[in-house]
Amino acid sequence: HKIERADAQVDWQQAAVTIDRQVRALAGWPVVEADLLGEPIKLHEAEACAGEGPAGTILRADRHGLVVACGQGALRLLRVQRPGGRVIDAQAYLNARQQLRQAVGP
Repeated sequence: HKIERADAQVDWQQAAVTIDRQVRALAGWPVVEADLLGEPIKLHEAEACAGEGPAGTILRADRHGLVVACGQGALRLLRVQRPGGRVIDAQAYLNARQQLRQAVGP
């Protein structure tokens, strides 16, 4: 099966471990892409972690990363890339998008 760009789209309904594997498998090209509060971002490093809530909801946003609820579990985003930008850690991303801190769900 040839890897297509569509294979790099995150479906937050998937289990966190599945998305974590997708991020690691597609490191380099095509980098996994996700939508986070209306902004497309590329995920360069992430890890599955504990957490629950509606899929795609931001559960936590702190110096340890940005935690997003998945269909099962949650995914901690560690290194991301904004459109046209360079790869940055989650803390730098949070500093650039302060509204993410206010968007933390239940």
